[in-house]
Amino acid sequence: MALATGDKLLTLFDALGSKQNQTRGLWAAFGLAKRALEDRLDDQRYVLGVLAQLRETAHATMEMNVMRAVRVGEQQAERELDIYNERERFEREVENETIVENALNALDAELDAQLAKVRALMMLGNVDEGEILGDDSRVGLLRASDLVNAATYWMATGALLSWSNVIDAGVSDVPEEWHKQAIAAIDERTTDCCLRVHGQTVPLKGKFKLTGTPRYADELDAPPFHWYCRTATALVRVRDANDDLTARMKNAAFAELYDREITGTRVEIHPADAFSGRAGDF
Repeated sequence: MALATGDKLLTLFDALGSKQNQTRGLWAAFGLAKRALEDRLDDQRYVLGVLAQLRETAHATMEMNVMRAVRVGEQQAERELDIYNERERFEREVENETIVENALNALDAELDAQLAKVRALMMLGNVDEGEILGDDSRVGLLRASDLVNAATYWMATGALLSWSNVIDAGVSDVPEEWHKQAIAAIDERTTDCCLRVHGQTVPLKGKFKLTGTPRYADELDAPPFHWYCRTATALVRVRDANDDLTARMKNAAFAELYDREITGTRVEIHPADAFSGRAGDF
């Protein structure tokens, strides 16, 4: 289930678009706006109209994907509680609208800061098109990449916060019986950070200890641990925190770290799961 959450988050990340695929989501919205502004930056009223439309489109895209990410976390938690027969015993009504609201506020602030810089240049006059739209030597102020990075962070954060809210409500009477476990999908894209934390278990209110790179901090309550992080958390009983499955997960992660160090390469691994490895490893 945690792996399914990671897969769904990756699908949602892809829906935002990327430098390699600029026909989707936020990348498409920014691309359309930049094309509309070419050779028109001297028309302030027109520019402001294009920027307003970009904000509306970007906000709607972010809202839809953040809401989907939050629901992904909720669904994972509900299924895990069902498996342990905990949801029926400790059914709670959990509201996660605040998570969506906080994420959108942060993303809107990121977007508005970018648009404000463009408006400020417009008011100064003598606008340099390359400074705003980018050219061969500059990225430009108006760019999708910063917003996409922030969106992936808040989507992953939303999924994990919503998971935690449902889990906390479901096991609120016996929290000491439960741990959370970091679950990574092992393939060529899995970071050093997530391979090293894969399988680690901590109390529900504890922090994961991170030693790999890239990472936001040395200790974090939950993923995302870095930009575009696909790692999720799973509910486990304390007595199962260091079982054979955990040992297999840690061994799989160690094997991929070892192969990368020895060969200096990353090899495609498909399908990606908690125990996957290169051909011949397992």
